[in-house]
Amino acid sequence: MDIKLLLAAAAVYLATTGSHQPVGAQEMISEAESAAKVELRPGVISTYVVRKGDTLRKIADAHGLQLTTLQWANDIVNPDIIKLDQILSLPPVDGVIHDVEEGQTLDAVADLYKIPLEALLEANPDIDDHDGLVPGTRLIVPGGRLQAAPPEEKHVSKPSSAKPQRFLRPVASGRITSRFGIRVHPVSRSKRMHAGLDIAVRTGTPVKACRAGKVILARKAGGYGNLVILDHGNGLTTRYGHNSVLLVKPGQKVARGQVIAKSGSTGVSTGPHLHFEVRKSGRAVNPTPYLKGWIK
Repeated sequence: MDIKLLLAAAAVYLATTGSHQPVGAQEMISEAESAAKVELRPGVISTYVVRKGDTLRKIADAHGLQLTTLQWANDIVNPDIIKLDQILSLPPVDGVIHDVEEGQTLDAVADLYKIPLEALLEANPDIDDHDGLVPGTRLIVPGGRLQAAPPEEKHVSKPSSAKPQRFLRPVASGRITSRFGIRVHPVSRSKRMHAGLDIAVRTGTPVKACRAGKVILARKAGGYGNLVILDHGNGLTTRYGHNSVLLVKPGQKVARGQVIAKSGSTGVSTGPHLHFEVRKSGRAVNPTPYLKGWIK
């Protein structure tokens, strides 16, 4: 073939294909200009290492997060200043990351950020205060906003001298294997605050509402396993953990003595039992006085 014809054909080909790069290469360059992306998993705080060309906004956009979420999670005042190879914490949802303080409970954290307790448990499926929260534990607070200033100290009234109202037994019988207070955790072997009573019963034993109330949570919740929380009004709640089967749903009203679950060994448990708690304004209190006459 004539060399001139070959050159003319080559010119036409380059003009129509754009001699620059194939489409795939252009897409690769476009992707390289944006931030890399890590897989965000529910309940897990992921890490991201800042690369050349990254900005905090690019990283936030790449992961579907708000810019303020990354600022709060990493204590960044100026979002325009990040460093190469800086390690960033990426929560799986918008909100804040809260570092637990000594003696703090999940209820207290939920109240601090004005979110439902169930939302906090949903975002942190492997964390609970069954045996007290470990100081320094990092909680994902979905939809939470950083406090501009420390919350005002609430007035704490003196404990009432009135005797607590006696509750119905949550199970008809059973042996107390662990009481309220500091104990050596049977799994971790560390000293922790045990927030309730452990009552050894056979799997499938009916678990009853100790008092009339409203179901505010009925689901799997970290170490509690299958958990039911009842709200009895005036800041008083009860918790029933490690169940094999749940028989109620959130929002449902239950009567005193109504069967709400069947006992089991779900969650962090060494055998079938009921973990029973009484809480006042989110703070765990000794259940024994409420069950006087059965538990001594």
